[in-house]
Amino acid sequence: MSYAIMSQRGGETHLVTYRTVRPANIVYFDGMSASWGPGWLDSQEMFIYGVNPAQGKNSKWWDDYGRADKLCSWAEPRDIDGIVRMNAGFEIIWCDFNSSKLQLVSHLNITPPGTPLTQRTWFPRFPDDLPSTPGYPPQRRPPRRPRISQLAETGQIEWVRAASHRAFSPQPHLTLLPSGMVSYYHPRLTSLVEDRINRSMNAHRLANISSSDAVDVVHEINAVLARFKAGVMGSGMNWIGTSLDIIEQWGDRISHMHALLLNMSDPSTDATASLPTIRALSYTPLNPYMQPGLTPNASAWDLFFGMSPNVPHGNVTAFERCTTQTTGFLTASQRTSQEDLLQESIETVLSRLCSDVGTIFVESSDLVQGTSKSTLAISVHHWRVRIEKLMKWLDWSVWLRCDQHVCSTPLWPIAWVFRRPGEPNRDEEEELKPRCIRMAV
Repeated sequence: MSYAIMSQRGGETHLVTYRTVRPANIVYFDGMSASWGPGWLDSQEMFIYGVNPAQGKNSKWWDDYGRADKLCSWAEPRDIDGIVRMNAGFEIIWCDFNSSKLQLVSHLNITPPGTPLTQRTWFPRFPDDLPSTPGYPPQRRPPRRPRISQLAETGQIEWVRAASHRAFSPQPHLTLLPSGMVSYYHPRLTSLVEDRINRSMNAHRLANISSSDAVDVVHEINAVLARFKAGVMGSGMNWIGTSLDIIEQWGDRISHMHALLLNMSDPSTDATASLPTIRALSYTPLNPYMQPGLTPNASAWDLFFGMSPNVPHGNVTAFERCTTQTTGFLTASQRTSQEDLLQESIETVLSRLCSDVGTIFVESSDLVQGTSKSTLAISVHHWRVRIEKLMKWLDWSVWLRCDQHVCSTPLWPIAWVFRRPGEPNRDEEEELKPRCIRMAV
C-alpha cells in the first residue's frame, strides 16, 4: 500500500523496518476502518470523543495524522501501544517509536530505478482553507502526475494481490483475543437494529446509534482493557480454532452437496443414481451425534431430531448435541461477557447447519427406499434451494475461487468505485462483492 503510493510521487522512496522485541498491546478496529468516507470511521470517533458520531465530532475524515494523534492520546492511559485499522492495506498506527518494545531493523532507499528526481507530488492533499461539500474533502485538482518508473507501476497490482492475502482471515502476526472482542452487533444495542433491516452487512453503519448505546460500547471496551491489564483472559477457549474447525468440517461438504444437487437438477441426468450420495454426504457430519447402533430400526427423523429417553445420553436429541457439543461445556463463571456472545453466535451457526443438513438426511433417507422421478425432482429442487440459502447466509470465503486470477474484495481505495454527492446510486451489495482480478502490468 505505502509503496504503491509513495513510489509514484517522484523523488526518493524509503522503507523503514521495525520489529517488536516484546509483545505489544494493540487495539484492532475491524472492517474498512482506515478508509475515507461516511460511516467507516464512526467507531473510532466514538472512542476518541465518547459519544455517537453525530455529536461532538470535529475531525475531518481525510485527516489521518490528526486522527492518529487523537487515537494515541486515547490509547496512552490504557497501556495500548498501537491501533490496527484496515482498508486495502494492513495498517498499524504505532504511537511511540521510542518505545522499548520496538527495534529498528533497517532503513533502506527503495526508490525504483528510473524514478524522476522531482519532489512534486500528485497525491492530493486537502488544506483546511479550501471550500468543500460538507462531509467531503475540499475540491482541488491534484498536480500533474509525474512520469514514473515502470517498476513503480507494479505497486498498484501488487497492492491488490497483498490485499487479497488477508481479506478473509486474521493477520497471522497478531494474536487476537476473542474473549475481549467488542461487537456493535450485540443484541443489547437496539438503536442499530432498525437501520439494518433488509440491508446487507456492507451497508451497515453506526450513524444512528443512540448516545446511550455509544457510551455503553465505550464503557465496555474500557472494562475489557482494564481486565486485560489485570491479567484476566477469560475461559481460555480457542474461539478462532473452533470457528476454523467448523468451516473446515462443513465448508467443502456443503460445496460438494451443492455441486451434486446442481447436477441432479439437470433433467438429462439420472438423479436417482446420485440419491445415495446425497444421503451419505448429509449423514456423515451428523453421525458423531446419533446412536443408530442402539436403535437400529429407528427412522432417520427419530435418529437425529427425535428424543430417545431409554438409551444412554438420550436426554437430548442428536440435533441438540450437534448444536451445542462444541461449546456447551463452558460454564457462565468461565466466560467473559464477550465470550457469551461468541458462544451464542457459534451455536446459532451450528443450529442452522445441523438443521438444514439434518433435514436433507431425513428426507433423502425416506426417498432412497424408492420414489418416483417427479417426487425426487421436487425434493432435489427444495434441497438445492435450502443449500443455496444456507451458503448465502453463512457467506464463507472458503467458497470463493478464481482461476488464474486473484480473488479480491473491493476495498478503499483500490478496486473501489468512489462516488461523489449527486452521482447516481448503485447497488452497494453488488458493488462490494468479491471479484476475480487479473494480475497484469
